[in-house]
Amino acid sequence: MTYLRSCLLGVLISLSTSYIIVTLSIFTENRAISGDELLHQLLIAIVMGIVIGLATTIYVVDKLPFTIATIIHFTVVTFVVMSAGIVGQWFDFNEPSSIMKVFINEVIAYLIIWVVIYILMKQEVAQLNQLIQERRREDEQHRS
Repeated sequence: MTYLRSCLLGVLISLSTSYIIVTLSIFTENRAISGDELLHQLLIAIVMGIVIGLATTIYVVDKLPFTIATIIHFTVVTFVVMSAGIVGQWFDFNEPSSIMKVFINEVIAYLIIWVVIYILMKQEVAQLNQLIQERRREDEQHRS
């Protein structure tokens, strides 16, 4: 269930992020995109979401420190994004600035998503800790 949930979440994040980036690039470059191109980008986003979602399960591995897991995850995400960039023709190899633009977009999206998920996880941990403390107090009251 963890893998399915991670894949689904990855696809949803990838689709929304891709939609924002495609919309911004169309708007800033003042160009149109055909239905075929849009479908192509949609399929790329879905595959990216599945792979990145699976890569996110690295955080479930208890033996890895959080920092190491994040470095590995970021490396995998970068590899996936650059591979998708090749398939989706997001950059021109003759123009290194176009590759940097894709990388910078990835870093910005990664940081935003990472911070949001980190905050949500921190809140969940705080809620769980509060529940544990309440149960302990209840147990202590029943023993008295």
